[in-house]
Amino acid sequence: MVILIDFAFQEFGTGESSMFLKEVSLTKNYDDIIKKIKWDDFKNDEHYTFNHKEQLDTHKKFGFDTIPESYNKYNTIIYQKIFTADEIDFSEFQEQLQVEPVTVSFIKMKPGNVIPIHVDTFYLIKKKYPHRVNEKIVRANIFLDDWKWGHFLQIDDEIKTHWSKNSGYMWDEGVIHIAANCGLHDRYTLQVSGFYSGTQ
Repeated sequence: MVILIDFAFQEFGTGESSMFLKEVSLTKNYDDIIKKIKWDDFKNDEHYTFNHKEQLDTHKKFGFDTIPESYNKYNTIIYQKIFTADEIDFSEFQEQLQVEPVTVSFIKMKPGNVIPIHVDTFYLIKKKYPHRVNEKIVRANIFLDDWKWGHFLQIDDEIKTHWSKNSGYMWDEGVIHIAANCGLHDRYTLQVSGFYSGTQ
């Protein structure tokens, strides 16, 4: 069941586009899966540099035509395990999130790393399903641990902290956001991306 705490179509900080944003939650405990993943096999230290090209329009809104040199492959590292439907039950996401999943992944972010200002463009989904680009494509970002000091998510101009395990947010490509681990513990999240089938 989707727990809808806050749902809004509103203008984000630049005032140029509307966004779809709501709070959601899941019921399953994923601790065992997290422990079994060989995280070093899924290290990505070129995530931000590689994706900068598709973020140029977003960054220009904040006055940057290139990546500040202080962002580099040592402080924008993520570990991302992408699952197939054989590895994890996609149906539970359809039922609880009202999302037809296309991609499902876990991300581990170690202390001292950040995913800077960006929007999710859903480029690969649009490329794979060009006949469905007019449907609402969303991403659910679910926290797999209770909030810890130094972990935060910024959505537009709001800083999100003190979350509970298995809670999170769902958004579309109109939502500017930042994720960071400035704490002392690893930060784990679940990403479910696909087509929204809900009525709100």
